[in-house]
Amino acid sequence: MDKKFDRSVFEGFLQELTSARLDSEDKSLLVSNMLSICTFEEQEEFAISLKKRGFLFNLYQNPTPVSTAVIPVSTDEGIRLLAVVRNIEPKRGGIGLPGGYVDKLETFEQAAARETWEETGLRLPPEHFSLMLSRVTPQNNTIVFCNYNSIVKASDIDLSFSNKETQKIVLTAPEQEFCFPSHTEVSKKFWDNIRDYL
Repeated sequence: MDKKFDRSVFEGFLQELTSARLDSEDKSLLVSNMLSICTFEEQEEFAISLKKRGFLFNLYQNPTPVSTAVIPVSTDEGIRLLAVVRNIEPKRGGIGLPGGYVDKLETFEQAAARETWEETGLRLPPEHFSLMLSRVTPQNNTIVFCNYNSIVKASDIDLSFSNKETQKIVLTAPEQEFCFPSHTEVSKKFWDNIRDYL
């Protein structure tokens, strides 16, 4: 059986993977690209080689989905979307919608409510969330966006909130660009169809 890559290709890949200039998203994409040029047997060999070098690696790419909350907030300036300045990688320091991995035996709506509480301190009932849309990133991460079907009052939000995940809370206007393209896309969809979500 012909190999799809040789040792020099693999060594070049390892050098790139350990490069300090790559963030976790870039490394995930690099691994996915490498897998795409391997036979199944080579994928197993590839996984073993990475684990020996200290990389945590799952050969079977069945990612845990991410649930992300789209929450309208009433302010003196009008409706805004609840967002956070991220305090963790990827995209630390960037503005994103509240969200995170779905826990075992948890619905997307429950995850959206829990992540909102963990990242903003705001407790919202899961039953007021509904599925909005989903996206798959180039890194093979599935993101499900959940819309909150009521308007939250700005006075109910502690805008001074911060923790290990959140630097601060921000209330974003329609023109806001987010650190993740999918968040920007969903924000635009919300503003373009705002009457459908409230």
